[in-house]
Amino acid sequence: MKSSRRIFLTQSASLLAAITLTGWSFGVEAQTASSDHTSLAAKERWQNLSPAEKEKIRERWQKFKQLPPEEKNRLREAHKRFQTLPEDRRQKLRDNFKKWQNLPPEKKERMRNRLKKFRSLSPDKRRELRDRAKQRIERRQHLRRDRRQRMGQ
Repeated sequence: MKSSRRIFLTQSASLLAAITLTGWSFGVEAQTASSDHTSLAAKERWQNLSPAEKEKIRERWQKFKQLPPEEKNRLREAHKRFQTLPEDRRQKLRDNFKKWQNLPPEKKERMRNRLKKFRSLSPDKRRELRDRAKQRIERRQHLRRDRRQRMGQ
């Protein structure tokens, strides 16, 4: 993936996170009566942001406005999907995004390369790898459960 594309995707994800944080919404759904409470909450969250955070959001908003329409639509759709997720799943995604941002560039590059390699595999091979990974995860969870039970006895 090109460096500029990577930067763009990171900034787009940050914009979506900022939009979610402040409670901004895209489109008509923000105009419903139930959004009045959300609007007040969003205003409160905005007021609680530091000047630097507000400036960062303004900059990203300006970048968003400059995007081609199809990219804006893609991001809007991603935001809608994000908003439909249960809160615990959204929080998990936010946490994972923060972890990603804190990774060293070398590790990010290794992970990108692995994903690129994975995507180049046949569907059958990808399914096989997913199944093996699930089995490893289940074995680890089972071992942890066993350890907890032995410690509790």
